[in-house]
Amino acid sequence: MKKSLSIFLLLFLGIFLIGCGKNDVKTSQEYQDIIVKREDFPHFEEDFAEDGENHLLKYLGTQFLGEEPIQLWAERHAEEDGSSSIYKWGLDGKRELLADGISDHFTIGGYEWYLDRDGCFYLVNSSDDDNLLRKLDSQGQELFRIDRTDSFPWQIQDICQNPDRQVYLMRYGANGFALAELDPGTGRVAVLDKIKVDPAGQFGASSYLGAGVKGPAVCRDLDMREADIGTGELTDVLLFSETSYSVWGSGSYGYLEEVSDFRVTEKGSAEILKTNSYGSPAYIERLSLETVQRIPGVRCAPGVSDWLKRQIVRFNQENSVYHVIAEELGRSDGTGEAEYADAMEDFIRNIGIQLATGKGPDILFGEKVLGGNVIDMIEKGILEDLKPYMESTGVSEEDYFPLAD
Repeated sequence: MKKSLSIFLLLFLGIFLIGCGKNDVKTSQEYQDIIVKREDFPHFEEDFAEDGENHLLKYLGTQFLGEEPIQLWAERHAEEDGSSSIYKWGLDGKRELLADGISDHFTIGGYEWYLDRDGCFYLVNSSDDDNLLRKLDSQGQELFRIDRTDSFPWQIQDICQNPDRQVYLMRYGANGFALAELDPGTGRVAVLDKIKVDPAGQFGASSYLGAGVKGPAVCRDLDMREADIGTGELTDVLLFSETSYSVWGSGSYGYLEEVSDFRVTEKGSAEILKTNSYGSPAYIERLSLETVQRIPGVRCAPGVSDWLKRQIVRFNQENSVYHVIAEELGRSDGTGEAEYADAMEDFIRNIGIQLATGKGPDILFGEKVLGGNVIDMIEKGILEDLKPYMESTGVSEEDYFPLAD
């Protein structure tokens, strides 16, 4: 916890203590920011605990059923007949029995369950297993399955059903992510080649599929976009960069909260469901784009890491006065060592010019950037001692410097 406080202290103090341009008067500016209203699911296990019996409960999935946010849970009857009961769980804390007598084979495996509007279940296996997807009816009978073959060598990462009841898949292969259309009657998969979701393999592991208003929508760390099936065009719904919103939730390792499902609303905003691999906590985030007043603080670097982006987002979320912006200066398009060295050289040169004119970023750190110039920068009044401010906030050097090592 102290390390987190140190991160926020560094960002907060740097906004007005680092003196490159400190003679400038910082005034509030208008920003378009994403405002979040969160509502949590009640704990599913507590509803079963009321009868005083022991239950084997298994989390299956979190999704939107149309506009309704739901969770799917299984109550296993392992000691009786090796079957499970499948329940729907809502934000109102009420459970509804959807299916009974479902084989434990489907509930104890690595499947993520998805309920469609016709009461059928899709079981998605996003691991490297050859068994990729199954469709069951409400009685647990298998309607079809999709296996990994030479003609279908991909993984299935995600699934969604649009308001028109069409089912879409996010598949992943050697060329990155791509969208596909699934025939719910036959199980045939048609790849949507027109939609260039990930032409350069840049989306990484954090690409999510959700329901748009007219077509499927894709969400990643930086943005949310809706696809036009006819033209293949991707239209921005929300841009997360430079806002206080983060797609990632709290937690770490198996408890990391990430996007389970999302949908684009008729008003052009979005609702996002998040949970961890255990299904608790689980919550909905209702997003809206609004104008806010903040004092800007700029942090410059040749490249901004994902870790630092998350810390900036966390600071912006918890601060109603200041807004930190990450600017990447001198960044080339290359990714090799030579290109990075050129980018760093450009960055240091740009920073030197800015500092010489009394301007520059509000927050600046890094051994390669500061080099042997720290003493000179202190003498010129560019840097300011943080010790008095650390003492006044109760953060000691022992809390801060291990983090910086």
